[in-house]
Amino acid sequence: MRTWNGLSWCMSAALVACAALPSGGAAGDDLTNLSLEELLDIEVTSVSKRPEKRREASAAIFVITSDDIRRSGATNIPDLLRMVPGVNVAQQTSSTFHVSARGFNGRFANKLLVLVDGRSVYTPLFSGVFWGTMDLALDDIERIEVVRGPGGTLWGANAVNGVINIVTKPAKATQGGQATVGLGTEESFIGALRYGGKASDALHYRVYSSFKDHDSFAMPDGSQGEDAWLHGRLGVRLDWEKESDSFVFLADGFNMATLDSDVLPTMIPPFVETDIQRNHQRGGQMTGRYTHQFADESEVAVQVYYDLYSQAGTLLDEQRHTVDLDFQYRFDASPHHHLVVGGGYRLIRDNIENGPSINFDPDDRTSHIFNLYLQDQIDLIPDELTFTVGLRLEHNDFSALEAQPNMQLAWRPGEQHAVWGAVSRAVRTPSLAESDAMVDFLGLPFTFASLTGNDKFDAEDLLSWELGYRYAASPKFTVDLALFYNQYSDLRTLGAGIPGADFSSFPPHLLVPLLIQNELDADTYGVEVALDWQALDWWRMRLNYTWFDYELDDEAGLLTVFAQLSEGDTPEHQLWFQHSFQLSPQWELDAIVRYASKLPVLDVDEYWTADLRLGWKARENLEFALVGRNLFDSQHYETKAQFVGTTPTEVERGIYGSITWRF
Repeated sequence: MRTWNGLSWCMSAALVACAALPSGGAAGDDLTNLSLEELLDIEVTSVSKRPEKRREASAAIFVITSDDIRRSGATNIPDLLRMVPGVNVAQQTSSTFHVSARGFNGRFANKLLVLVDGRSVYTPLFSGVFWGTMDLALDDIERIEVVRGPGGTLWGANAVNGVINIVTKPAKATQGGQATVGLGTEESFIGALRYGGKASDALHYRVYSSFKDHDSFAMPDGSQGEDAWLHGRLGVRLDWEKESDSFVFLADGFNMATLDSDVLPTMIPPFVETDIQRNHQRGGQMTGRYTHQFADESEVAVQVYYDLYSQAGTLLDEQRHTVDLDFQYRFDASPHHHLVVGGGYRLIRDNIENGPSINFDPDDRTSHIFNLYLQDQIDLIPDELTFTVGLRLEHNDFSALEAQPNMQLAWRPGEQHAVWGAVSRAVRTPSLAESDAMVDFLGLPFTFASLTGNDKFDAEDLLSWELGYRYAASPKFTVDLALFYNQYSDLRTLGAGIPGADFSSFPPHLLVPLLIQNELDADTYGVEVALDWQALDWWRMRLNYTWFDYELDDEAGLLTVFAQLSEGDTPEHQLWFQHSFQLSPQWELDAIVRYASKLPVLDVDEYWTADLRLGWKARENLEFALVGRNLFDSQHYETKAQFVGTTPTEVERGIYGSITWRF
């Protein structure tokens, strides 16, 4: 309570201090209420690291706009990502999200790179994302660019199956004040407060804070689980822009407390025990980005950030420091050659205090990552046929030098049609857990079977083939189609090590190591479809569908449950369907239906569910919303734990109401 009271006082003091500064007036433009044609012309940067229209991007890209966010009724990033074709989102507990693109989902999904304003939020602990710590204030997000497929050439290792780039609004677009309060059955309390102003015509600022109290989900018998959580965030953004120069400074910190009901192995019947853990995660970051645009429209950008993260819990304690420097130069070598060149360096210092069932050796490691990249977009036929080729060289301390090339061909025979194809290589570099950890996961009489790290574990490799088609039949109807075939090699699996006696803990016992190895190959393939139809001026329909399948090829005969579960957390079919009605200038209604097919390996049934949102704009500066989520049944599983781990709970039907006041 002292921690939360201190955080609340800090939030209040910062907001009061900034409220005393001169205000910049009304909010700036955002991406709300755009026509479908305007949505296709939104500039995106995640595909080629240069501004380009979404309709011209030669990749499977989906953009979640600020209006999509508002009308979705979602209160967190993972729930927003459910609308993206090819992306699978499932909740294991109230605070635990599984998020991945094109397969390989799970709590520790590790083939999806996530960025916030250009800053990577991946953890080297398992090469994935702690999604609970990503509880951002959604009203401050301008757009979310989701690229399915490899992005390793421009974004680096671990951008294997996709890149999610969360872009927050510039301070100039959030002038004045805004307060949001929400209450509900599952979202017990939601609060957000921000204030934006300007110190001069060139310098704008925003300070913001948010707090969320999430209730526990349900156990199968209807009783409440032990997975409630709290999250608070405080931050500031400064934007300075003058003529051809601009500078952005971002800083924020978060504090998160969770309850987890973990199942741990023991050496006595029933060989597992349940432990209610109180975990605490906190962190902060500072990012600075300077951009200079030359007269010929070429541009140079330098970004540096520092990130501090710590967690304290029963299983382990961790503290991590990250410093990252990135340089990029974008220019035209000729009228037909558009180049992006860059490089960077990242230092990661990780210190771990081992727990009763997890042991890292060494428990203190400093890692270095160096990279250089080049990409050339070649206009073979101006405004019609474009060929893009790129290469990234990246050196890390685990698998040494990795090369990640790509080739793309885009054909635009007219304003209505766009066809693209791509061949790419991407890698997923080893994590600390795969190299250094020993994790007890199965108990037998006086015996533990343990997942054992391997310092010779190599990077996982992907060769990806993609084909896409984008069709704007009219300004009111669009189709986006993507097909992919992915060939993975050297994937993670397990091999039996040599058993031995362990006298390091009481009682002495037999230790059976299961060594992490690169012995698995896999092929995945799928189809992703997004339809968008503005049927009437007041009625919009969107439908997104995904079909996904896979084949595993275990050359060493080690096709264990562990290998099967690498794919078992991804449904074969997914459907997302939204009706949006503008009933009047003041009233709007959104209805969303979602479907996910069964997960046989995890014994999770298929489910249908629906979300409903009713919005009322009482005044120009005052809005109300009433949201119901997961309405088709009282509770259901979306996924379950892999091996022992956090006890899964069932997602419950929920309702909440919110008030937003702008001043």
